Amino acid sequence: MGILNNRQFEGYTGKIGGTVAYKLMGKEVLRIIGKTNKPPTVNQLANRMKMALIIEFLKPITEFINIGFGVNAAKAGMYPHNLAVSFNKKHALKGNYPNIAINYSKVLVAAGNLLPAQNAAVEQITEGLNFTWNAAIAMEWPEREDLTLLLVYFPSLKKAVYIMGTAKRYWGTAVMPIDPVYANQYMETYISFVSIDNKAAANSVYTGALNAP
Repeated sequence: MGILNNRQFEGYTGKIGGTVAYKLMGKEVLRIIGKTNKPPTVNQLANRMKMALIIEFLKPITEFINIGFGVNAAKAGMYPHNLAVSFNKKHALKGNYPNIAINYSKVLVAAGNLLPAQNAAVEQITEGLNFTWNAAIAMEWPEREDLTLLLVYFPSLKKAVYIMGTAKRYWGTAVMPIDPVYANQYMETYISFVSIDNKAAANSVYTGALNAP
């Protein structure tokens, strides 16, 4: 991959012979289109499977990822989705090809420098899910005003629901409504925080599985 500095290609996107030009983070990029007739190796097949698994997991939570990874992505000059893919592909998979699977306890759906949720837990209640965490009495402003990011993923359905900004860190509890239709489904759950100005986030915390098969 190369960055185009020659003005003769400025503004051009599309194929140029054996290359393709496109814009990435405001820069014009030229990439060679590779061709091969060789069958893929096991490592290549494994890499493709890993990528497919992570992309499938992240697909229903794009908006959440944009908030959760937004600040770190901007610092790294990347898109939030790409940063989330990069981290989780490296850290949140288990097994060997062709038996690779997501290790939900290692997944990050948000990342940043804020204090993560301490001793976070979740329980199923009539209204949905009740998330709890330690909220120190002496917590100072603005940390105490951080807003919750709550996410539930349904592996069997390949769907997710999430809710953002409905509770403050110092409350120590937040309820996430769940449609009764999904109440008995297998769920994987996560909590994080974002600052009130959306300029900082916390590493998400895995709060466990519910109704696991």
